Amino acid sequence: MATTRITDIVPVKTFSALVEAKLTEQSKFRQSGIVGTDPRVTAKAQTAGLETTLREWKRPAGGSAANGSDDDSVKASPKKLQQSAMIARILSRSESFSAMDIADFASDAAAIEYAASEFARLRTSDEESALLSILTGIIADNVANDSGDMVKDTKVTTGSVLAASLLNATTLINARSTMGDQSGVLSTLVLHSDVVNYLRKNEPNAFVPASQSRIGLETYMGYTVIETDNVTKTGTGTYAYYDSYLVGEGLFAYASAPVDNALVQVRDELAGNGTGMETILNRWRYILHPAGFSNITAPTNGVSQSNTELATAATWDRIAARKAIPLVKLVTNIA
Repeated sequence: MATTRITDIVPVKTFSALVEAKLTEQSKFRQSGIVGTDPRVTAKAQTAGLETTLREWKRPAGGSAANGSDDDSVKASPKKLQQSAMIARILSRSESFSAMDIADFASDAAAIEYAASEFARLRTSDEESALLSILTGIIADNVANDSGDMVKDTKVTTGSVLAASLLNATTLINARSTMGDQSGVLSTLVLHSDVVNYLRKNEPNAFVPASQSRIGLETYMGYTVIETDNVTKTGTGTYAYYDSYLVGEGLFAYASAPVDNALVQVRDELAGNGTGMETILNRWRYILHPAGFSNITAPTNGVSQSNTELATAATWDRIAARKAIPLVKLVTNIA
């Protein structure tokens, strides 16, 4: 008897588009604007193999313009326009799940919706883990090579835990100051739930619930809050400390890339002592690239970098000025 497959009912491109739409709905990082689209990245992703080069013009220095003169011996000095090049790499990922006799209900719209929702959930989790790994890596590069000018570390590991070591209005102002007069672009806080709960207890009036915010996410002191326990917590007890991130819109550019056999359904007739088992596999490729950094190290497996590689300082090189990168890492305690 012929087996009915999901790919017989819904085209792979349609299914992939359905998953992508659900991913956007589920991803807090996309909703906040931290992850956005860049036409250059989108165009490159459609033709890139394993990597691509993104070029952009560096802004010439501002300040006072040349002052006019009637002396023909005084020549204007043109500002030099320069380009910078960033290497962006494509990440190749896959997820699968199995069930007995999926083929029996492959034509059911509810089953297709469920499969799309599950893959979207798994891909949202993958994208978040990759994003946080990249944040770890670019900050590690910043500390190693740029004097840590994107980090505000106020934690204590001995003595008293005072206000200066906690996340509060003063700490945020000090963190913003690392971007000078460009600090206004910072819009989102990425926080561990312990930090969020501490703030809720101690500064309840500084929060606006998700139901009242413009994008459906909670805000603190006007900053959109993304709550995730996947940010780093170090230690326990009094001196536990937390990594948090203050981020601006568009820090990450995202684009999906073409992939062969994006949706595959495989049947094992012997599984379940002859009952049969179906496995659905979803493959996807994408670029998730941080503004102002170049990914300078090829993946060790020759195809796609792991999260461990993304979190390594040697993977990244900052090529943009500090003020051009809307990111500050904070390291604080809670009381």
